[in-house]
Amino acid sequence: MSIGGIIGQYLGVYHPERVEKLILSNTAPKIGSTETWNTRIEKVRNEGIESIADMVMKVWFSEQFHRERSAELLGYRNMLANSPLEGYLMACAAIRDNDLSAEITQIQLPCLCFGGTADGSTPPVLVESMANAIPDAQFVLISDVGHIPCVEAPHQIVHEILDFVVYSDTKSLYQKGMITRRSVLGDAHVDRAEANKTEFDRTFQEYITNNAWGAIWSRPGLTKRERSMLTIAVLATLGQEEELAMHLRATANTGTSLEDIKETLLHIAIYAGVPVSNTAFRVAKKVFKKE
Repeated sequence: MSIGGIIGQYLGVYHPERVEKLILSNTAPKIGSTETWNTRIEKVRNEGIESIADMVMKVWFSEQFHRERSAELLGYRNMLANSPLEGYLMACAAIRDNDLSAEITQIQLPCLCFGGTADGSTPPVLVESMANAIPDAQFVLISDVGHIPCVEAPHQIVHEILDFVVYSDTKSLYQKGMITRRSVLGDAHVDRAEANKTEFDRTFQEYITNNAWGAIWSRPGLTKRERSMLTIAVLATLGQEEELAMHLRATANTGTSLEDIKETLLHIAIYAGVPVSNTAFRVAKKVFKKE
């Protein structure tokens, strides 16, 4: 995580024989700029770590964590404020001077990359760009967490880690498909679909889980965000309004923003026609009316 993730990337590039898989949480090959780190180093050297503690807590943890877990927040703040000064300054300098942007494309290890929607230190777009640069990496966006998702969403993190480290090579195609299906469409949707399944459509439902969610959506070549945008474009072009609405709602789980959706629907206006795009915008506006 964070500076540890930088070390992990370095190992993946220069000592891959020591690593079987990499989990890179809330990190990037290049974090911040020389100017921002120099400013922080100067402030801490002159005024101490206490002077930046509140600012760091804002990017480490989400607003909800600040509101609801104040005792834990104080504990992490104290931990930071009481860190050895020289060690903290040297860590800042190490991050400042590091840039593995070109090298990480050489990593040939399976990688799992976590980002947090409320992370102000390594924003999710930065983490996702790292995942896109590593050939065999998958990006998982954790909602409503800051820079330390293992504290704010431990159960989800553990589930993803176990699936990646322990189960990924032993699960059946159906099991992998069901995990991906739930991560994209949400448990509530999948539970409803499973409850409504009958002997009449059971084979069809298993076909979808195996082939759509297990064989295609679970592949590492594209991120869930990219697959989501492609799916929206195809469904809109085919006029499948019900399925389109379902996948528009699912963007809450795939890291696909409203801006991404808008650009996708603008794009299909050129290649599929204005009426198709117009209908898709109408469906999207209805889906996102509350937002």
